[in-house]
Amino acid sequence: MRVAAYPHRKAVHCGSGTLASALAHRGLSLSEPMVFGLGAGLGFALHEGEPPQQASRFFVGRSPSFEQDLCASLGAELTVEQYDKPAGAWARCCELVAQGKPALVYTDLYEMPYIGARNHWYGHLVAVIGHEGDEAVISDNERPEPVAVPIAALQRALGGPAPVPVDGISVLSLGEVDPAPRRRPREAVLQQAVRLTEEAAPRTGVPGLRALAEELPDWNGRPDADRCFRLAAQVIEQRGTGGGLFRRMYAQFLEEAGLPQLSALCVRSAEAFSALAKRLAPEEARACATAEETLWKRALDVLEP
Repeated sequence: MRVAAYPHRKAVHCGSGTLASALAHRGLSLSEPMVFGLGAGLGFALHEGEPPQQASRFFVGRSPSFEQDLCASLGAELTVEQYDKPAGAWARCCELVAQGKPALVYTDLYEMPYIGARNHWYGHLVAVIGHEGDEAVISDNERPEPVAVPIAALQRALGGPAPVPVDGISVLSLGEVDPAPRRRPREAVLQQAVRLTEEAAPRTGVPGLRALAEELPDWNGRPDADRCFRLAAQVIEQRGTGGGLFRRMYAQFLEEAGLPQLSALCVRSAEAFSALAKRLAPEEARACATAEETLWKRALDVLEP
C-alpha cells in the first residue's frame, strides 16, 4: 500500500523539506525557503546535554514550533497525535497511509539503517508514504528517491534519546489546505525578529549567542570537549541546515519575499556562523550575536507597524 502521487524531492532541511512535499501533495506548492520562512523557522538555543547519549554542551538553530507556526501562517490544518509506544504510532501511520495521507514522524538518525549515523539524534522528520510486508516506505528528503526501511527499525527510531526533551511519540498529518492562501512573509519575518530579540530567553536568540561566547572557554575543560566542538561545527554547516545555521536558506526566503536588504544582512549572519564553525571561539560567537542583532533590529525598523 502506498500514498498515491506523493511528490518526493530533495531538500535542505528535514522539517521544511518534508512539509513542503506534504503541502504540495495537498495542492499547495511553495519553495522550501518560503516554507521555512513562513514558519519562522530560525532559532538559537544553547543546551546542557546528558552524556553519554548527548554532548554535555550543544546548541540548535531552528525553532521548535516551526511546523505548527507554518501551518498557522498558511491556515493549513495540522493534526499532531501523541503516542506512548512505537507500536501505537506505527498503527496510526498505517491508518493514514490507507486514507491516502502521508504520516509525518520524527525519527532517531541512529536507528535509520540507510543513514549510518554513529550517534543518536532524535528529531529527523520524514514522511511514511507506504508499507509492504515487513518494510515501510519512507520519503526522506536527504535521499533522491523514497527508501524502504524495516518496520522494526522504524519503530525503534520513533522513540529515542533526543537532543532536547520531547513528550511522547508524535505523528503529524495535514488536513485541509487552501490551495491559494494569503501568504504573510512580512508578518512571519516580524514574528521571527521578535522571538530572537525581544522575547528571547537568556539562553536563546541573541542573548543565547552572547551566553555561548561567555562559556566557550570552559568547553575546553570538559571531558567530552572534542565531541562538543565537533557537534557544534556540524550543526552549523551540516546536519540539514544548508550552511550558516539555516541562515543561508532564510536569506533565500527574504529575497523571495521581496526584502533584499534584509536578505543581504542575513547572508552576513550566515557568514558569521560559518566562521564560528571553523573557529569556535568567543570572538566568533560575539560576531554572530552582532550580526543577528543588526539583522533583526533592521527587520523591526522596517516591518513594525
